[in-house]
Amino acid sequence: MESNLTLYEGLGKLFDVRYWPDVNDWTNIRIVKTAFHPNNSLILTDDGKIYYLTPFQIWWDEPYRKVRNYIRQINIKGKITHIACGQNFYVVSNNNEVYEWGLSNKYDFCITENKDNFMSDPYKTIQFSDQAIVKIVCGHFHTLILTDKGKVYAWGANYKKQLSSFYINEILSPFMINIPNIRKISDIATIEYTSILKSNEDQLVYVRGELFGKKIKEYAICEYTNIFGICNSTMAQSPISITHTYTDEENMILSDLEAAFNDSSTSCLTVEVGKKSIYVHKNILKIRSSYFANMFQFSGLENKQRVIKYDDYSYIVYRAFFKYLYTGIIDLLSLKNELELLKLSNKYCMLNLEKDCIQIIKKKITVFDVFSIKKIAMQYGIKELEDYCFNFILRHNIEDIYYTND
Repeated sequence: MESNLTLYEGLGKLFDVRYWPDVNDWTNIRIVKTAFHPNNSLILTDDGKIYYLTPFQIWWDEPYRKVRNYIRQINIKGKITHIACGQNFYVVSNNNEVYEWGLSNKYDFCITENKDNFMSDPYKTIQFSDQAIVKIVCGHFHTLILTDKGKVYAWGANYKKQLSSFYINEILSPFMINIPNIRKISDIATIEYTSILKSNEDQLVYVRGELFGKKIKEYAICEYTNIFGICNSTMAQSPISITHTYTDEENMILSDLEAAFNDSSTSCLTVEVGKKSIYVHKNILKIRSSYFANMFQFSGLENKQRVIKYDDYSYIVYRAFFKYLYTGIIDLLSLKNELELLKLSNKYCMLNLEKDCIQIIKKKITVFDVFSIKKIAMQYGIKELEDYCFNFILRHNIEDIYYTND
């Protein structure tokens, strides 16, 4: 099998065409996971076999260097659950063992003049007995793993300070990363010489290393909660945004509307949820919601009512729902309540509220809850969120096995 022709340039020399050797009949082989680096590839098949492809220099002939890709199969005991590759190759077994193989000197360029520098026998880097590995990612020369306890372990090159300020250029053994006041990490990622961690508590993204030419020697909070936002910010033309500046009169109207919410002295309708009350105004509900407009218009009985009782969702969620009608702001903190509000917005056909809920939930999705959220999206026919969860699962290379400990 011959790959598409690709040209590489490096070390001041132009690389000639690279080829995949025809060592396997891939016709009936089903690939279930892949990992890629600019120079390496890693493949896992449905029967548990692992193939890796890496280039070696064959000869040197000024001004061209010809190289050939070597594709090989590697054997590791146990079922493989995760794979990743940077300059080296990494696999995780179902026994929570991490195996590594590749260049013995990680600072070498990936194309070597002989195979003596390449270690083809995997060696165990780390194993956990009390934690399960849910994700592994690689930069050019460094590696991060995330466990189901929210702990992150790292090792590899550190000359851009992408791992720590206290260690020298290379960290040979995995160590646990600690960020002050952050007890649990929900997601990890890497970009070349950058480490990226997402806090489970505040959903903030922390970065360190070298990012777009800027050196970050300590974990810093990133203004983006989505890596695509970072990519957008580096494009030649930034995404267009329109900011509306409110006049003093508009601000006063918005402020008065917010003050009118839950004001018993001006309210003409009380919503009871359990033993708690929410004070609202029928006219505002009719203006802001077609559901309530139809309810009050066509039901004479309900139009005369001064109290409506609900019990299918919590008081906190209903309060946030009605407050949104007055302010356009979602006043919730927990993902659980935001998911309940999403269901409520779907029930009452509040499309704007549903869209706002989806945007908030997208920023909080983690490898631990993506399957449960995808299930909710499918149940309520919310295609945008379902597709986002599906793509999240593909990007993070995770399986249903981690939709678990509830």
